[in-house]
Amino acid sequence: MMNLAFAVIGLLICPFSINAQIFLTDDFDSNNIDTSKWHVNLPFDNDFVIDRYVTSSATQNSGSLMLKGGASINSKANIVGPYQVSGIFNQSSPGGTTIITLRGDGISSDPTYGGPNGSILLGFFGDSSWDPNYKCGIGIASSPYAWNWNINEIYRDNNFPLLHNSPTSFHIIDWGNLLEITINNILISKVSLSEGGFGNSVTIGSQWSDISGLHIESFKIESVPEPSAFSLLAVGLGVVLRRRRRTV
Repeated sequence: MMNLAFAVIGLLICPFSINAQIFLTDDFDSNNIDTSKWHVNLPFDNDFVIDRYVTSSATQNSGSLMLKGGASINSKANIVGPYQVSGIFNQSSPGGTTIITLRGDGISSDPTYGGPNGSILLGFFGDSSWDPNYKCGIGIASSPYAWNWNINEIYRDNNFPLLHNSPTSFHIIDWGNLLEITINNILISKVSLSEGGFGNSVTIGSQWSDISGLHIESFKIESVPEPSAFSLLAVGLGVVLRRRRRTV
């Protein structure tokens, strides 16, 4: 009976004792980018790109980080997988694209071009009233990535448009062989991936053509408990119960 009591107490307490390890959290509440947390990448300085001159910029002002013209930030924290990434962003322009790169090396300076082989790019495509054929929603591609997203695309959902000038919450879990994506508290996809390592950096950035700005209001990277930990507890409790039945 005592063993059963200890098993039940352990099953109840253990999930709460396995706290997620926070690798990085930022609510951008100051007027300066925290360079102890982020590498800032500004790839363009009045450079002519395809059809226009582009200058990248990253400015922070009391609760919001604004990225323009392909600017991005790479996390400096060491990441141990599996991990989850969450936060809130706001696309200023119709047709804007927010790009989050997982499994990066912390070096690649432009998320729209991708990182090292094995990294995963998530493109959050905004609404575009001026082009009814514009592909809204979410796309996932493996790196390297040339401008045609479909080259290495492994998933796309065009039925979940992201409205510009509207805060969008996101929650992404990288389990190693599975990617779970939740947008505005709605689980929209579970995408199977090949094991490729978790990398050591996460990047978020704007598309080069986004001159109106991508606003990031919060960003957090933390670990997630292994599902096997809870499974082992359940199995352990089952063994104790079985032994108890045999001795009664």
